[in-house]
Amino acid sequence: MPALPAIPALQNQPTRAAGRSSSGRALAPVATTPRALTPARAQAVAAQPLRPAVAGDIAREPGAQQRVGALQQGLAYAQKLDASLQQLKSGLSLTLARNLPASALDLQARVDGIGRLWQAREGEAAGQIDARLQAVPEGRVPQREFSLRGLDGNSLAAAGAETLRLTLPGQGRALSIHLDGQGLDSHLRAVTQGLAGLGVQTRAQADGGVVLAVSETRWPTLRDGLQLRGDGRRFPSGQPVRAVLDAKPDALQPASWQVEGADAQRASLARVVQAQQQLGQARQALSQRLEAASAAAPAPNAAEAATVARLARHFAEAGQGAPLDYEQLSALLPAVSGVHRARVDQLLAAGAA
Repeated sequence: MPALPAIPALQNQPTRAAGRSSSGRALAPVATTPRALTPARAQAVAAQPLRPAVAGDIAREPGAQQRVGALQQGLAYAQKLDASLQQLKSGLSLTLARNLPASALDLQARVDGIGRLWQAREGEAAGQIDARLQAVPEGRVPQREFSLRGLDGNSLAAAGAETLRLTLPGQGRALSIHLDGQGLDSHLRAVTQGLAGLGVQTRAQADGGVVLAVSETRWPTLRDGLQLRGDGRRFPSGQPVRAVLDAKPDALQPASWQVEGADAQRASLARVVQAQQQLGQARQALSQRLEAASAAAPAPNAAEAATVARLARHFAEAGQGAPLDYEQLSALLPAVSGVHRARVDQLLAAGAA
């Protein structure tokens, strides 16, 4: 009867399966790797966190696969949007050149399609394209820019101290911003530090405006739930009132594109061309990042490839022996029962190390 390969002893393995069959004959070991995997080493490996059996690919860097996937998804969305814009551009150009009615090429349906695609941006672009039709900086999230009515350069430059109290639904207590009456710069610093507690960034503009920005995911909560009150100088005192937040318009506004009449078609065509130019810059940025991320992924080296090939060959050779009989199976099954595939991968990884 042919001998069976030895199974490394595991911590919960029955004594009977630790290298002998029920007939008492020793099970001949099969060399699977150059480094012997002793029972003690098997137990030590089992206590370590699971890791892929073969290293050297992009999974070695935490989050690399997610970044590449997001870039691919964002680029695919940009390409789909550009294709829809190109179809509308061609339709508008042909309609104007041949003096055709908009219904001849179903221009309104093309505009509506772009509108639906733009509304799905947050879900389909994987956070890679923002409302300004720009590629989101690496490591950042898409942001929505807005202004808080009553909070601008003029109001912040006004004399007099005041404490602003802002609340959001679910927030434990009001967030306070104290304006000390020391002028625009001091007040702007206080607002910047205070609004940071709500995840809001603040930026002053040269024209005296104050632009606020928050992540797109947090924007609906802020827009619908932010309340504030002051001391009666810049904002009313008493009960908090709902803050009026004005979002900056999207770079792409298909709902405003008109396709009836030559003048409206020319205006819409100009907007489409402008959108394509902006989108082209975003696509170029995403493509460059994707190329860089793909190039940074290390390929498996020759030693790792040889190890994988050797393990595969040994497994193939081990499966070419004579079929096991009942006696052999009864000795083998208790040793492998309850052994999860992840544990086997872990042991193989340790032997290949």
